[in-house]
Amino acid sequence: EFTEIDYYVDYSADVPGIEGLGFSVGLIYYDFPGNTLARTTELYWGLSLDAPLSPSVTFNHDIDEADGLYVSVGIGHCIEKLFELNPETPVAMDLGASYGWGDRSYNQYYWGLSDSSANDLTFSAAFGFEVGGWTVNPSINYVALASSDINKTNAYGTDDHLFFVGIGSAKDF
Repeated sequence: EFTEIDYYVDYSADVPGIEGLGFSVGLIYYDFPGNTLARTTELYWGLSLDAPLSPSVTFNHDIDEADGLYVSVGIGHCIEKLFELNPETPVAMDLGASYGWGDRSYNQYYWGLSDSSANDLTFSAAFGFEVGGWTVNPSINYVALASSDINKTNAYGTDDHLFFVGIGSAKDF
């Protein structure tokens, strides 16, 4: 059962004139077929640093249903060739961790909480490979809710620690 399907349009590049600093801007359309949340749309922008642990910060502004802001700071590490599916198809492993915070509007929409607060601490492992010009990224993820107030809302059940799996695909142009 799918509980969320996300559609992205992203533009990422290096910041001109600043070596090692990258940026991303884009749009995400969220569909929630497995629950009662209405579909919504976010604009996002972020910065990343080409340095040990690849630190990043991303700002997601919901321009639709939530009309709120979610900010995450993260770190990550990529192993470009963990193993090979065949001699032409290496599989990478991207490890990541992020900490998220939501403003009052964001938390009201997603959690029914009328305060801004920390939202989540997420750990992920993704295993990307290329097939026919498309990148495929299966992942396993662990999320711990970072606020006891959010956990008390019981918006998505009583678990404050969740595992989930995902799969993504992307095409560069």
